Amino acid sequence: MPNGGSDCCGTCRFNRANAGLENLSPLLREDMERVHEASHCEIRGLDIQNPFWTYCANHTSRMKRGYSVPLGPVYVHEWNHVVNSDGVRVPVSNRIPWVDAPDTEEVRTQLLQFLKELELLSDSYPWHGKDLVHEVVDELERLREPRAIPILEQIAKDLSEKGEEPDGIRIAIERIQSAMETDRGGQSSTPDTS
Repeated sequence: MPNGGSDCCGTCRFNRANAGLENLSPLLREDMERVHEASHCEIRGLDIQNPFWTYCANHTSRMKRGYSVPLGPVYVHEWNHVVNSDGVRVPVSNRIPWVDAPDTEEVRTQLLQFLKELELLSDSYPWHGKDLVHEVVDELERLREPRAIPILEQIAKDLSEKGEEPDGIRIAIERIQSAMETDRGGQSSTPDTS
């Protein structure tokens, strides 16, 4: 199957072309063109132009449960080349953000729930993409979500009490606070509740 990984939209149950099923390798081989033509993300309301090279964190190979609230951006595949130490040009595969998740109260609430219950997240697809905890924190930063700060502070406190270093959590808190500070001079940080 020509794709950039098994966690692509072409195998996702949220893709309308897959009729709510997942891991459709045999079906896809039989009707690849139909999947390309009919690909539409049901949870994001987004037409997918190249489903076998498009990705997001909601794919069930990345999440323990199939959450239908958009988590993080949709990524597309990009090939680049780098020159290695021997002077040889080598291809490098990257996933780059294409479309952000919507900013709604439902999305924010789900992100905060993930942060409160980290065990809900699973990143069982280690080859590409960010760790889902980082994806959640990055989204909360992008959304300038103040309700994340007390949750992150509690996580930092719990880590400290266990003798673990919470530097990464403190950095996340600072990033969200900094994003909120930047935003105070401009737009409102209130989510769209429509």
